[in-house]
Amino acid sequence: MQARAKTSEGGLGQPAANARNTAPAVVAAVAAIVAAWISAGSTGLLTHPLRHALTWSVLGVAVVVVWPDWRRLAFVALAVVGMMALALVLPAGPVHYVLAVALVTAVLAQSQEGTGRRILGITAVAVTVFGLYRLACTSIPTVWLLADRLGCALGRVAGWITGEPLRVGTTFGGVDFLVLMSAVYAGWLCSTASPRTARAIYAAAAILGGHLLYLVVLSYSTDLLALLPDPVPPPQSDLYHPPDWNWADAVRKLVPWNVPILAVLIQAVVAGAMFRWASWPPAGQRHTTARYELAGWRQTLAEAGPLVLAVLLPIVTTLSLSTINLDGKKIVAYEQGYLNWLKPEYDQYGQQSAGMYGMLGELVSSLSGRLVISAELSESDLADADALVLIHPFGPWPQERLDRVEEFVRDGGSLLVAAEPAVMEDGLTSTFNDALRPTGLFVRHDTAVSETGGWQYACRALAHPATSGVDNRPDRFGMVAGSSIRTAWPARPVLIGRFGWSDPGSDAVMTGISRYEPGQRLGDLVLAAEQRLGKGKVFVLGDTASLTNLYVPRCYPFTGRLLGYLANNSSSPQTAWRQLAGLLVCVGLIGLLAWRSTADTVIKVAAPAAVSLALSTAVTFGITRVLPDGRDNQPNNLAYIDASHLEAYSDNLWVSDGIAGLTLTLMRSGYLPLLLPELTAERLDRAGMLILIAPARPFSETERKTVRNFVRAGGILICTVGAEQIDSSRSLLDEFDLAVPASPVGPNGTEREPEPGGHFRSRYLSEADTNGYDLFVCFNAAWPVEYATEDVEVITRDAADRPVAVVRRVGEGKVVLIGDTGFAMNKNLEFQTGEAIYGRYENAQFWRWLLGRLADAEEWIPPKPPDDSGAPEAPAPDDATRPDPDARDTPEDSPSREASQ
Repeated sequence: MQARAKTSEGGLGQPAANARNTAPAVVAAVAAIVAAWISAGSTGLLTHPLRHALTWSVLGVAVVVVWPDWRRLAFVALAVVGMMALALVLPAGPVHYVLAVALVTAVLAQSQEGTGRRILGITAVAVTVFGLYRLACTSIPTVWLLADRLGCALGRVAGWITGEPLRVGTTFGGVDFLVLMSAVYAGWLCSTASPRTARAIYAAAAILGGHLLYLVVLSYSTDLLALLPDPVPPPQSDLYHPPDWNWADAVRKLVPWNVPILAVLIQAVVAGAMFRWASWPPAGQRHTTARYELAGWRQTLAEAGPLVLAVLLPIVTTLSLSTINLDGKKIVAYEQGYLNWLKPEYDQYGQQSAGMYGMLGELVSSLSGRLVISAELSESDLADADALVLIHPFGPWPQERLDRVEEFVRDGGSLLVAAEPAVMEDGLTSTFNDALRPTGLFVRHDTAVSETGGWQYACRALAHPATSGVDNRPDRFGMVAGSSIRTAWPARPVLIGRFGWSDPGSDAVMTGISRYEPGQRLGDLVLAAEQRLGKGKVFVLGDTASLTNLYVPRCYPFTGRLLGYLANNSSSPQTAWRQLAGLLVCVGLIGLLAWRSTADTVIKVAAPAAVSLALSTAVTFGITRVLPDGRDNQPNNLAYIDASHLEAYSDNLWVSDGIAGLTLTLMRSGYLPLLLPELTAERLDRAGMLILIAPARPFSETERKTVRNFVRAGGILICTVGAEQIDSSRSLLDEFDLAVPASPVGPNGTEREPEPGGHFRSRYLSEADTNGYDLFVCFNAAWPVEYATEDVEVITRDAADRPVAVVRRVGEGKVVLIGDTGFAMNKNLEFQTGEAIYGRYENAQFWRWLLGRLADAEEWIPPKPPDDSGAPEAPAPDDATRPDPDARDTPEDSPSREASQ
């Protein structure tokens, strides 16, 4: 044993000759570092699925390179599968995946020996520290503000060197790179052999010099784009003949949004060089037995401390147990402003007919609250109010009214200020900052422009009762074309727009044209923030879209929770004492990691912290979620459009496959249409209608039972699905003896393939029903429907006399099946411009007639249509789906404020 120990350089019996063979461990360590940056979103603008795939792919390289023995490999696989399964079951964000990278790296470190074990151990500890930092940034606003200030300072230094102004924050300032590399640097320096002075200087210079090089390139990004060839204009028909790939256009999409990849490459090379060419001492020289032979409270602290603090940190910084609801709450909204309180009405179509905030009262009512519109904000109006809403105040404020608002908040009320790019008309201007004067909040005179439109994949929410667990689908926070917010202590950011820029003024809204220019703020724009004021609180939204009629259906989980949070004056994880406690716990965890820098300690921190974070987020979301209820109305006016089964419609409002027209149609008939995030009895029991649009994910047995009970209890189910998407709906329709034959039928199929009905108009009311004229409805791509019962009413048929739309009464409710996936989409119902489809509004009138009939209301018969001898015939399907070239850009494609309202 003594002879073996003398030849050991790497420890654990590793021969000295093999200790220098560290290449596999170095590659694995660098891969883990890169995976951590990718998972945190530090590498630039990536969609979430791509980011997750890249994270696991790069981490897979680390596993393959070091390839632990089969038992360790099984443990690695178990760790990866466990973390991924947890992410599927519970809400998981970037921090969750960073901690997963740390956990896998720690397991790999345990499978190695000698120097390889040290390298991977240092990396695992550094990634864990980085994960704790990311957790602190997203749950402790003070940490985010400090990191943002550091990013600003780094940008100013680079701008001073290059002469090109560079205004950036924590994302493009590359603070994530410096934090992780600093942790790697500290662990590496402490673990390598003496003397260390020269090594320390060279490594620090390489890290800082490489980071400066990245910032210099970023500052010249617009100049680099100017060197590219002119963009290639798209062809006339971009629907069927997409433009050829062009390298210059591809670069334009990456710069500056993915320039941080350069920093990843530079720092990865630096980290690899540090690990590969370091002088590693024998294990016994660095880690003596005496250091780890602890007793008493030290041993207990070393063993249990990391685990306890790791579980405690997410609880302190993210968990919210405050009840959020509007039961019996009074919310006062200021009547005056750059706004209107109209609702959609029939015979008025298109985006301009949507009104602005009329449906907000319906949402508040569905949550058992009461919305009062006040013209003067009088003392009597505010006396028993729980929250006050100011939507884009416009024009002068009497000082006494401002004093009354401030007194209301200081006495315990809550104030919500919804702003947007300032406007000036007839000598008047936006005055939302007048109401914010007593706070550290200020709405900038700019337009926060998202590179992705609607901040899709570009927005990050800090831990807050109103945002925790909200899904990442587009426009869930209603940030379309708002303004950024300047925050000064003690104000706290809530929503951060990471990949966009601050365009001065409001020209980007008025013209729909904007481009990032040097000197404009790049990334990390505060889109929502709050501050305590006296006993109450002030919350600011940089955009009003989440409160508008068009966005209420998709933003209500956020809007409803926000109103409930404000009306109850609920506590938040962002309160000062919890921020301080969370910061102390975080520092304590980092201290324990520095004291016991082992893979075992990393495992005790990463796994419990990830699980605790996911559970805290899930519990907060479960307690704070909103459950609208339409049962107080007769008939029940809550209409859910399913959004939980991968439906065929688009999330973009006014594209041809969008459903903006459907939501406006439902509003015109008195319904409150909302997207359904989960198909549960808890939600459906409170609703009166459920609409399914060609779901692609099958319904579980529990879900089928829930829908069946919903219909039998009096609910209305409307399903629009064609033969090509019927597979996932079959089992549900079988519950009601209805079906659409599938197409195509596979080579081994025994069913007869149906013939499509295609694109056509069909009569649904004849002269006998209307006393003198026929009424028609248009189908986009219809298929025949079938039924196995006699109590079915056929609404309309195709040219071959086959049913394409039927109604069946089931229990107290009704089921409508329409064999057309695109029947309720914009291309077949309503254009953004309000222009008649093929010269007619007959489908909108059909829906008005059908919805009234399903509700057992007095039957409304559409008026006699004008002589349509000169109206264009319904075109072929390819023309029907082609976008109108004269249509105004949608909010998803342009920051147009007019479009968003």
